Amino acid sequence: MATLRRAAGLLLALAVAQACSPQPSSNPNPVSSPGPPRVREEVVARHARQFNEDDPDRRAGSQGEQIAAAYLVAHLQTAGYGTFLDPVPVSNLVRSTNVVATPPSGRRPLVAVTVPYDTPPVEAGPTRGGAEALGLFLELARALSIARPQHRISFVALGAERAEVSGGRLGSRRLVIYLRERSLSPLMVVLEDIDVGETSVQATGDKAEEVVGGTAPGRAEGPVAEVLEAAGLDVLTVSGGARETGDALLGYLGARAR
Repeated sequence: MATLRRAAGLLLALAVAQACSPQPSSNPNPVSSPGPPRVREEVVARHARQFNEDDPDRRAGSQGEQIAAAYLVAHLQTAGYGTFLDPVPVSNLVRSTNVVATPPSGRRPLVAVTVPYDTPPVEAGPTRGGAEALGLFLELARALSIARPQHRISFVALGAERAEVSGGRLGSRRLVIYLRERSLSPLMVVLEDIDVGETSVQATGDKAEEVVGGTAPGRAEGPVAEVLEAAGLDVLTVSGGARETGDALLGYLGARAR
């Protein structure tokens, strides 16, 4: 896999040319990523290393955040998703973007999987919902497109979520507007703490038991979930080991993909 920095120029050019429009890119014959219809922990770890080592500073509106957005676009397009960058205003001179991947089926999404992809403004690096969550986000999208090619799941990576401007959480707040503009109300699945070395899975939200048996229903926990629930959306947050969480979500999403 080419490093993020080495591929930055090409990926940014692709992103600007194909994904800056508010309309998803279209490919009548999308080519899915190779690989099995399951989440591969080693691929999650490989993506995480790319972000941690080659692009650790992804502050809102920075070149690092733009490079990360282009990397996400490239992998999601390869997996067969229509993608575009939805602008997220940060300040007068600073803009971020949400990376939106629409279902390969072209139908309205029943579920949207989300994760922040920026880093805090002061100490950039892996944090809550950090690089391993991004790795799982990409690998889950790829595996689902193989297991259920005509599924109705969208994937949204949130930019400027950790910015300090206006109280932060700008990506999730923009996502709420995006959904309202299109009269969409999918179940929101938020990836939180993901750790390749973990073996457990935790979930919060009214539908948590459907992912982790025996979990009591309740409010979804976390800053992204707070914004989405305040907007009246159903939210499920999931965290834990990369392979275990990936397997649990792949089964859950596959059952809801039709």
